[in-house]
Amino acid sequence: MLIYRNKNVISQQLDDFLIDNPIDCYCINDRSGLKVKDDDSVDVILSEDAPQNTINWLPVGAGGFHLFMRIYTPDMDALETWMAPTITEIYPSHVN
Repeated sequence: MLIYRNKNVISQQLDDFLIDNPIDCYCINDRSGLKVKDDDSVDVILSEDAPQNTINWLPVGAGGFHLFMRIYTPDMDALETWMAPTITEIYPSHVN
């Protein structure tokens, strides 16, 4: 089911400024070269330190941060039952 065509996940500091980071990445989206899993889901890694594989990495600072998800051209019928993705904390040893 197509829920949306274009989507962005953006991280910002608690003061609403973008988070300065070594790769100048402030947004991750379908044009960022995301690696999609076999079940068509996408894992986005939010961390201060870079994981071994940085393809799906969105750098965040050591302090608190906000995440924003922008959805463009949504399928309005699908949005009636759609739920926002969950954020799950994992240990660094579980990140590839």
